Amino acid sequence: MRCNEKWKGRFKNEEGSATIEFLGIVPLALILLMILIQFIVGINGVLVTQSAANEYANVYSITKNPGEAQQAANKILSSTGDYLQMDEISTPAAVLRNLKPRLA
Repeated sequence: MRCNEKWKGRFKNEEGSATIEFLGIVPLALILLMILIQFIVGINGVLVTQSAANEYANVYSITKNPGEAQQAANKILSSTGDYLQMDEISTPAAVLRNLKPRLA
């Protein structure tokens, strides 16, 4: 009986409960922080890609040179580091070239 009373006294004491609650919240806060960072990186990728596409369209409409337009778009994409890279862009002329055999 005496042992039971000893444990009841310890459970009534709330010393250290804030630490346990804090340790329970830390993983949730870190997960939310990682989700927020991924969301921000995704939005940044979309904005940079749109900017590169607009620059490509502007340069191509002025020069009619796909190589120069791709170079201008690559300049914008290279400002982000390695996570955004351009492999291939289909220009209107290339699309029309690919459609001609189908139209005949």
